[in-house]
Amino acid sequence: AKETDENRFEVLKGFLLDNKGAVTYDEAARQLGMSVAGVTSAIFRMRARFRALLYGEVASTVASSGEIEPELRYLLQALSG
Repeated sequence: AKETDENRFEVLKGFLLDNKGAVTYDEAARQLGMSVAGVTSAIFRMRARFRALLYGEVASTVASSGEIEPELRYLLQALSG
């Protein structure tokens, strides 16, 4: 299962922060042997997990919970160029 999870992540990671992955949803579905609906669902779950992990990491670096959202906005702005 771990190899399958790693392969799935490799195919879908381009969709993590953007709707345009290295491949189309149709191509990702074909590569993974899934339906397009399954790929869409997997991307949704992957983004939700990433969001939760990022939120947790940022929360551990600030002094209060009121600083999390501004820090996230700053981080995303800095990463976007």
